[in-house]
Amino acid sequence: TDELSSCALLFFGLPRSFQSLSLPSIRKNVLFPNARYHCDVFVHWYNVSEEASGRLNEGGRIHPSDIFLLEAASREAFASTIDGQLGVPPMISFVSDTEEQF
Repeated sequence: TDELSSCALLFFGLPRSFQSLSLPSIRKNVLFPNARYHCDVFVHWYNVSEEASGRLNEGGRIHPSDIFLLEAASREAFASTIDGQLGVPPMISFVSDTEEQF
């Protein structure tokens, strides 16, 4: 059958260096290779703008709104497929917690 395959991509955590480091890698290695499967995208992130230094990092400023760049990248990946020209785009859902909620 020609039934549309589907999948879900799940992302979780702090959006550290999201625009400069994480997003390019996610686009190349996750979104575009899986676009043909019509993957819905679910994101649970922490809405934190500063991180204290820890054992393995220096801490610093976080740009939490950069996580929303994932929506445009997901839609771009889907649009690059045949289904993207004809089909309904995948669902993209964002849920956040603050440091107080965590």
